[in-house]
Amino acid sequence: MATKYDWIVLIPDHKGALAKRIAARPDHLKGIASRIESGAWIMGGTKNSPKPENNSFAG
Repeated sequence: MATKYDWIVLIPDHKGALAKRIAARPDHLKGIASRIESGAWIMGGTKNSPKPENNSFAG
């Protein structure tokens, strides 16, 4: 069997990207629901800022 590796991708946003991310989030979550249910997608998330304010996030 092939060896499995853990990995992470960090990609900084461009200025003004937060509004676009928030707008796209509902469709994004709908699109990934079947992958989560099947077990193909185990984890994903944001990189929180040191002190999140107003439910903000980075990533």
